[in-house]
Amino acid sequence: MSAAGPRVAIVGGGISGLAAAFHLRDRLPSAQIAVFEQASTPGGKLRTGELAGVDGNPLRVETGAESILLHGPDGGESAAVTLARRVGLGDELVYRRSGPRRWRSPVGCAPSRPAR
Repeated sequence: MSAAGPRVAIVGGGISGLAAAFHLRDRLPSAQIAVFEQASTPGGKLRTGELAGVDGNPLRVETGAESILLHGPDGGESAAVTLARRVGLGDELVYRRSGPRRWRSPVGCAPSRPAR
């Protein structure tokens, strides 16, 4: 441990590594934390991509994990939702509407029926 605090290396910049670094910063504010990621961007399996859209406006889609649990085992807010709020992403959360699942196809595309 240095005078400035412990030096910590976190291997992997996916959601788990980033969450570990975030929580470690809360618990050990003096720690020197380094996150090592082999990919060019952090996030691991969490990715947002773009597809051709309508009128030059690309359609943003999630190409990685599509959802997170909303509730924890105790019925309260899940740790993932709490973390999203703490890092300033609370307003970015999108909740699925209740009722049957609906799929909106981009203009000019027809949804295919699942094989039986």
